[in-house]
Amino acid sequence: MAQTTIAQRMEQVARTYIQAYNDGDANAIAACFGPEAVHYSPWQTKWLGAATIGGNLAKRDREQGVC
Repeated sequence: MAQTTIAQRMEQVARTYIQAYNDGDANAIAACFGPEAVHYSPWQTKWLGAATIGGNLAKRDREQGVC
């Protein structure tokens, strides 16, 4: 079995994140982040923790159609 390169893993995570965000799936978004992740958004907010990031991005997607 071939090993996954770092670049392939990064692409996999990026694709998973984009799909989760487009789907508005808070849990799937959160799974793309470590538990202590920090997200600085273009809306000048700072979100702490994977669950908070996932929840806020999914909410934004639902309320504003952002994806």
